[in-house]
Amino acid sequence: MPRPVGILKKLSLAGAAMILALLAIEIVLRLVGIYHPRMTQADPVLGVIHRPSMSYRYRQEGESFVQINSAGFRDEEWPIAKAKDELRIAVLGDSYTEAFQVPADSRFTEVLARMLGQSPALAGRSARVMNFGMSGYGTGQELLVLRDRVAKYQPDLVVLAFLTGNDLSDNSLSLRPHERRPFFFVQDGQLTLDESFQDWVASEERWPAVLRHKLADWSRIVQLYYQVRRAMQWRTVVAQARALGTAPPRELGLDDEIYQEPTTQPWRDAWELTERLLAAMDEETRAMGATLLVVTLSNSDQVEPDPDVRRQYLARLGVSDLFYPDERIRQFCEAHRIAVLTLAPTLAEYAAAHHEYLHGFENSKIGRGHWNALGHRLAGELIAVRIADMAAEGVFSAPPREGTDVAPSTAGEGEEPTP
Repeated sequence: MPRPVGILKKLSLAGAAMILALLAIEIVLRLVGIYHPRMTQADPVLGVIHRPSMSYRYRQEGESFVQINSAGFRDEEWPIAKAKDELRIAVLGDSYTEAFQVPADSRFTEVLARMLGQSPALAGRSARVMNFGMSGYGTGQELLVLRDRVAKYQPDLVVLAFLTGNDLSDNSLSLRPHERRPFFFVQDGQLTLDESFQDWVASEERWPAVLRHKLADWSRIVQLYYQVRRAMQWRTVVAQARALGTAPPRELGLDDEIYQEPTTQPWRDAWELTERLLAAMDEETRAMGATLLVVTLSNSDQVEPDPDVRRQYLARLGVSDLFYPDERIRQFCEAHRIAVLTLAPTLAEYAAAHHEYLHGFENSKIGRGHWNALGHRLAGELIAVRIADMAAEGVFSAPPREGTDVAPSTAGEGEEPTP
């Protein structure tokens, strides 16, 4: 029978060997540059926000150096005080707007700022474009950003960058439940905020979560583990679809159901909720003396340059085109006299004519995922044309009175961007 002292000695040696092995792996990961810091933190209003003043090199899809400002967004610092001749534009959106995939100066918001700076329509006014994009946000969270973070900067124009591919489902608690996300719902005909996410926010302040975060901040092994776990999400989605006998989605986090009239109650509810959120955002934008411009972006399937791939996808869905969500939002906005711009049809024409992919990267998958630098450039150019047209019409000459209608313009929607 082994003596207790001998067993303890062996256990101690095994434990020491394991600790040395982990330290060796930690050192190797640091030497090769593996670094995936925790970029977000709990927020009592928005659910999740970037950790202020964080920076790191992003390489998961595309590549860029990411710098977060003190407000928790990927942009430079913004002064609260507004210059006399400054046109302030606040851009709300999700990961397409935040755009970790490309260098900051390649994003559509920076392209927009440069073009407006050269536009005679601004009549000498300078343009400050503030990027409030945050990965994973839907329209509900963006409405909260407008209320809680944007208003103090006194914007003249609020641009809502709407991604039809997942913003509708991100708005719906039944379609895409998430403990960290504040959701709105319709109660007695009114938008009501579901604050159950506050339970998760409170849990983040307790010692188990604090200890876990400190460990993740320090250990490259833990950071790598979280990266691998996120990468496995796609395999899980594919496996679940196959088990149900259905075709897996072409991209993680995007929905095929958006390309036709909703046929189920959850999707009908998602559309109704989204339209109410758009109306609320317009009302609150007007109340702060600004104008709202809704811009629908593009999903990779909508701007696929290969005609055979497009035909196969259309046949699979049983639809004639992929612009149902864009057209529905355009019609809603025009009916409610909200300025609107739909990018996908024009970008699709460009992609087909030039056989260029506007989505995807060499280190991920060409034609899938987020906009690449070309996609951002074309989008920025089209949005700049639209805003310059609004400026020429005198939309920004004086703050609109509360309740005043701002008629939309279609200028720039059918124009091909500069190649």
